[in-house]
Amino acid sequence: MADRTLDETHLISAVRLPTNRKALENLANAAESSFIVLEGGIIIPAAFAVLAVVLAGTAVQEFLVGKVISTIVLGILAFFLAVIFVRTLLRRRIPLMTLTPEGIITTVFTTPVSWLGVDDFQINSSKSNAMNVAIGMEFLINKKYLPNVNEKCRGGSYYDEKTKKLMISGFNFRLDTNRDKLIAMIDTYRKAALARRELALKAVLP
Repeated sequence: MADRTLDETHLISAVRLPTNRKALENLANAAESSFIVLEGGIIIPAAFAVLAVVLAGTAVQEFLVGKVISTIVLGILAFFLAVIFVRTLLRRRIPLMTLTPEGIITTVFTTPVSWLGVDDFQINSSKSNAMNVAIGMEFLINKKYLPNVNEKCRGGSYYDEKTKKLMISGFNFRLDTNRDKLIAMIDTYRKAALARRELALKAVLP
């Protein structure tokens, strides 16, 4: 995924909260449940499976005519593609991430990333899931809120020390999610967290 400049509309510093207490309370309660973001898409995984079958069939034909080297090469390629297909299916059992009122849960970190620490984010995806070949999500994390990194995490997910970004990628979203919906949800969860912090400050200050 290309390391591009993040869209400034998602900067946490650009978020504007209402000053009215009732409006703040409504915003704080806008994100009270969790939402699991799962990987979807069948075209690319299916392509791996079809190619594996085709190569395996060709390898058998080559073996029958005595072409040993061709059989070995084709067999290795078929096995390699089959492994990718199986790993893809197994990986889908693990969510890309989970949005909670407290923050983002991923396999990259031992604890959730606080919404207060998400300085910026970007969703690299087409508007329509049907147009996606691959998706990528980037979250610029404030080091003050950076959790401990797990030794093992979901394939395609990692923390980039150089850019200070949480990177999450996959083939596609499930049908219940798309780029625009996810951006709106992330905005809502982060604004709700900021509203709760603002209400807590108002309760402490005279």
